[in-house]
Formats: sequence, structure tokens, C-alpha cells
Amino acid sequence: MAQAKYITVAELVETLDTRIIGELTSDSGSATTVNESNAPALNAIERASGLVEAAAVRGSRYTTSDLTDLQGGDNWILKGLVAGLAKCILYQRRPPVPDAVEVEWKGLQDQLKALANGEIIFADDDAADAGKAEVQVISATNRGELGLVSDEPYFPVRRTRTI
Repeated sequence: MAQAKYITVAELVETLDTRIIGELTSDSGSATTVNESNAPALNAIERASGLVEAAAVRGSRYTTSDLTDLQGGDNWILKGLVAGLAKCILYQRRPPVPDAVEVEWKGLQDQLKALANGEIIFADDDAADAGKAEVQVISATNRGELGLVSDEPYFPVRRTRTI
């Protein structure tokens, strides 16, 4: 199965100058045309999308269909993370990698860890609700009918229960 791409080359161009992408994706020394058929750019997007997907599906917080829905909903938290990773992957094609890109890569790796651990979530109602604890309280009148161990004779009598 092919790796899903959570951004397009056009969206990558929105976050990084087209001339820089052209230089980073060129194997001939002259800048290449940056469009949806640019193989190195597509490869970087696929790799970045795979990293995000691996972090997001960890712990069953998201499914790949959730991520596809977020992409379709124009979620720039997802798209920005993929674009940042793709940019760093493109820079790794042309060593030495600038220090600023190395720092950005480390920051993006930290974001992936936070996503995997549930410390950050995408703006999705289901994911937000998943982090909310749900408490069910048993009323004092219903408690006696449940036959709980704490209601046995060798425990003190509850104030709500008469003998």
C-alpha cells in the first residue's frame, strides 16, 4: 500500500520558497521545476507523512482515515508538521545541513513525540473528547441493591442504610 500524502507539493511551496525546493530537489545542479510530478519533493512528503502517521496512530489516538479527514478539512497543524518535516528531509539531501534546519528537525521530532504521547492533539472533536475522564456515580439508594462486598455484615453499617 502506498503511503498517504497529507500535503501536496503546492502546499509545500506555500511554506517554503519554490526556488529553494527547486535547488534541493535537483540532481543536475540547476534548479528543477517544482510541480506535483517532482519525484524528490513527493518522496520527502511521503516520508514526512509516514513519520506523522506513525506518531499519530500510536496508542490508537487516530486512524489513517482520521488523518485523511483532517487533511481534507485543511488542518494546518497536520499540514504544517508534514511540511516542516518534508523541508528538513529535502535539506538532508544536500549536506551539510544548515544549523537552523538541524534545530528545526529536533523541534519537529519533539512535536512527533508529544503527538505520540498524547501531549498535543490535532483539532479534532473526537480526539479532544478522548482525553476527558467520564465519571459515573452510584446513588446511595441504588448502592444497597448492588450487593457490593462493602455492604456485607462484617463492614460497619452505612449511614444511608438501616438494619
